[in-house]
Amino acid sequence: MRTCPLAFFLTVCLLSCSVDQMPDHSPTTRVVNTCKIDSDCRASGRQGMCGSGMCVASSGRLTQGILEIVPPASAFFGAGDSFLIPIDDISHGRWNEDLALPRYANVEGILTTTPSVLGDPPSESCSQAFDTTTQSLRVHVDFSRSDASQGLPGYTVAANAERVEGGTGFRFAASVPSGKYDVYATVIGDCEADFPPLFAPKKTLDPGNVMMELHVGALSTLTGTVTPPVSSTGEQISLTGWTVSLVEPEQGKVISTMRKLNDSNPTNFEIRYQPLGETPPILQIVPPKDLIAPTITWDLSVLDLDGDGQVQPSISALDLATVQVNASVVTHEVEAVAGATVRLRSTALMGASAGLNARYETSATTDAEGMFSLSLLPGTYQVVVTPPDRTGLSISQASWTIGRSPAVQSGRAIEVATMYAVEGTIVDPIANRPIENISVIARPSTMSTGSYAERIFGTAPLIARAASTLTGAGGGFVLGVDPGVVDITAQPSDISRFPWLVVGRAKVPSEPLGTLTISFPIPWAGTLRDPNGNPVQQARLRVYALLGREADGPADHPVLPGVLPIAETRTDKHGAFTLLLPSEVEGI
Repeated sequence: MRTCPLAFFLTVCLLSCSVDQMPDHSPTTRVVNTCKIDSDCRASGRQGMCGSGMCVASSGRLTQGILEIVPPASAFFGAGDSFLIPIDDISHGRWNEDLALPRYANVEGILTTTPSVLGDPPSESCSQAFDTTTQSLRVHVDFSRSDASQGLPGYTVAANAERVEGGTGFRFAASVPSGKYDVYATVIGDCEADFPPLFAPKKTLDPGNVMMELHVGALSTLTGTVTPPVSSTGEQISLTGWTVSLVEPEQGKVISTMRKLNDSNPTNFEIRYQPLGETPPILQIVPPKDLIAPTITWDLSVLDLDGDGQVQPSISALDLATVQVNASVVTHEVEAVAGATVRLRSTALMGASAGLNARYETSATTDAEGMFSLSLLPGTYQVVVTPPDRTGLSISQASWTIGRSPAVQSGRAIEVATMYAVEGTIVDPIANRPIENISVIARPSTMSTGSYAERIFGTAPLIARAASTLTGAGGGFVLGVDPGVVDITAQPSDISRFPWLVVGRAKVPSEPLGTLTISFPIPWAGTLRDPNGNPVQQARLRVYALLGREADGPADHPVLPGVLPIAETRTDKHGAFTLLLPSEVEGI
């Protein structure tokens, strides 16, 4: 892989910046996976065998996987929903192995608490959201798929608790595909000032009827006084409008009541929350949206060392004086780049003491002359520039240090490079014949997401944009790709009976890929049916390999955790399907 020179500029723009392709009317030699006997599958030295008229592999390298099934919007059962089915072994073929969509988990639930938790006496708004007979609360509940943190498709269903006739209180109901879900409940109405959200992660919801009983017992209280920053004249800066809350460290969801500081009480706060067990929450102070100031976080276990629920967070040394920065985005030839998105994320702000994480993020778009202007806080920043699509220019980043003076700073320029050329040649495994006119797609790698705490304390990774092209004469291709980590798939047509060629976790830039040989497939054929035995037509089936285990790569080349899409197909009008899984995956 190398930087695209000017000679590649037009090629990259036309072939790699969009899924849309120019029509190619030149004759193409079709390469098809066919055989009559096993020896037909060993002409190139590879040890395939003949099965059902095509060369197949006896086994593959990848082991565990996840099958995602999405029935079409017109389906009688499961219309448009995403069902995930674990696959214990994807290393061996499966002939005539039918699939059945799992039944939904039909959840009916209730969230209860005691009147003392809501206050003595409860406020009028809390009284309206509380049923005294059943001690249940009217809440909004989100069910979010826990597996999304692995990089699998996200899925969320929401439900509101309503009063049920017959004196059974406020109850919520939802139907979701079975699996593990993170449950997040917030009270409906103006009672959130007295009752914190409830976060219950990784709840297993099995198929069938599920009764969920959530209960909030005694709440913990955190009180404190914020020491505000000081202006250049020595006066304390008002924190009116800033919000204090606790968030859980995995996803950053608020788990406490929220206290907005005001003129009459600008520094003191008291918030209530339900403890997370052994996991300490994060104290978060957020400025008003229209104020140029950072979001500030502390690990509560560090801030409250003695565990008495009283803290004194100080941001007195933080410098909130702003600096106006005028800068430009240019190419290597110093040509202006209009319409580029510039995102800045602080990595360190002046005055942020040890144990305090102050993070400020902002963005701008360059004008016709490639210029942009922002007001920033003194400190260091990660600057990421995303040029417009179809320009052949790549995402680029820089590091800036912004001093306290002068008050207006001009003359900075961020140079963006042309996209990196990812090139290779694709051949078949039977006779090393080049395969022309098949789609080659690069997508940002689908990796496990770090915790919220990890994300706010570190720099943001570069996420490459998707790019695609077609192989040309001789099976060659050139993709223009942003720097980062990508998964590259070459996707032969179903008629060819070859599997996808997958290059996992490719780092850009790097060396050219060279000649890539499609592997023999591991077939999985059967019929997809709904729980009532009816065939499911036109459902999309996609297989993800699970990565990140020690067996997935050598010790000197660890595999980045997450999932890797390796195969996809649709069922026909009879619900029949054939998935061709690759027996080999490049790069892992």
